[in-house]
Amino acid sequence: MDSPAATPESIFLEDFGQKVDLTRRIREVLVNYPEGTTVLKELIQNADDAGATTVRLCLDRRFHGTDSLLSETLAPWQGPALLAYNDAVFTEEDFVSISRIGGSSKHGQASKTGRFGVGFNSVYHLTDLPSFVSGKYVFFPYCAFGCDMKTQFAGTLFRFPLRNAEQAATSKLSRQEYSQDDLSSLFLQLYEEGVFTLLFLKNVLRIEMYVWEAWDNEPRKLYSCSVGSASDDIVWHRQAALRFPKSLNSTESQVDCYSVDFLSESTIGTQSEKKTDSFYLVQTLASTSSRIGSFAATASKEYDIHLLPWASVAACISDNSAHNDALKLGRAFCFLPLPVKDWPHCANLEGGKWVSPVEAFLHDEEVTKSKELGEALIVLGMPIVCLPNVLFNMLLKYASSFQQKVVTPDTVRCFLRDCRSVSTLGKYFKLVLLEYCLEDLLDDDVGTHAYNLPLLPLANGEFGSLSDAQRNFIFYLQ
Repeated sequence: MDSPAATPESIFLEDFGQKVDLTRRIREVLVNYPEGTTVLKELIQNADDAGATTVRLCLDRRFHGTDSLLSETLAPWQGPALLAYNDAVFTEEDFVSISRIGGSSKHGQASKTGRFGVGFNSVYHLTDLPSFVSGKYVFFPYCAFGCDMKTQFAGTLFRFPLRNAEQAATSKLSRQEYSQDDLSSLFLQLYEEGVFTLLFLKNVLRIEMYVWEAWDNEPRKLYSCSVGSASDDIVWHRQAALRFPKSLNSTESQVDCYSVDFLSESTIGTQSEKKTDSFYLVQTLASTSSRIGSFAATASKEYDIHLLPWASVAACISDNSAHNDALKLGRAFCFLPLPVKDWPHCANLEGGKWVSPVEAFLHDEEVTKSKELGEALIVLGMPIVCLPNVLFNMLLKYASSFQQKVVTPDTVRCFLRDCRSVSTLGKYFKLVLLEYCLEDLLDDDVGTHAYNLPLLPLANGEFGSLSDAQRNFIFYLQ
């Protein structure tokens, strides 16, 4: 039977428009969000943005029944899962926002960390079937952490059934399976960097990790990390990023600083451990008259991109044991720690490139006092870092995992021997370097320690080097 001919009316009634392949879009998100603790941190970040103070993560090893499911296709997903609880309740706006990719309702809220509506989708590394309950929307198997199906649930509980090998083989989202051991390993990693995770958050004060064995009636706590004393004063300081933007039009920058302790606890079998780490934090919001403040205002007004000219720095001030050495090496953050682990310093006396602590040469007092000496070394590419004395001494004290280099006559001599661009320096800079390189040497030491330095001024206006073969030669200096 021939189909009816198309009419102008039927053409105009046809559904037409751009469409997005949802599974392909999710796969693209997974490419940009690495596996590992990133997934757990995204859940913590979302809880922080929602105003939660407590986050609980649980490896649920139980298997649930399949008799009352809406569809038999849900049956394979009733096994071991990650449960993620926080004590904030979803708003109606949140329900709409989480159903969209890249359409977060937090887009216009500069003080929110996750504002682009894609981070939550990193959970698809673990599962094909995320689900959650919050407020009045509750049902089994979500009876955990205060959710009892009898009263309105004062919190939010996500369930992410782990993708097994069989499900991974047919998944349209990811071919990566996640075992219970994999999740246990992620919990341990998160615990080991738990202080970093809490350090710059605004609301979350406590992170706990549990395991729920199949034979137990309730989950058992494995790890926790919390703000040691969550007093009103500490909470007030931690929410500075929420307070300051209310006066975003201020022509003066705003600064806040405070110290805080973090308590970490672990219980594995009969073994338990407690440790406390102390940090000092300084946080600031740039003024609207600053370059970064002006840039943020322009981005908001002309491009609907809402940025917060906010910066924070924290230093571990614990001085009790070697267990917290990792905390003193430093990390880069965007409220939560980023994968970059080398803490960069500015390597120029007046601004410049960035280098890691392993590469950096910390200044000594002479470099600070002599601008010409610093300029000469910078021209030659020596990565000098000029720091206030407090930070200078702290780095030398706590950088125990590597030998921190300091600008001294000896380190400069070693640097110059390997430097191929000394000949490009002007005469004045070379004389400044020569004076500095010789200042810690006695006459008899010059031949031993100053060899191969192309800094000896000759009568013909050129510069020579003192080498091993020339130690008994006489030079006529200008």
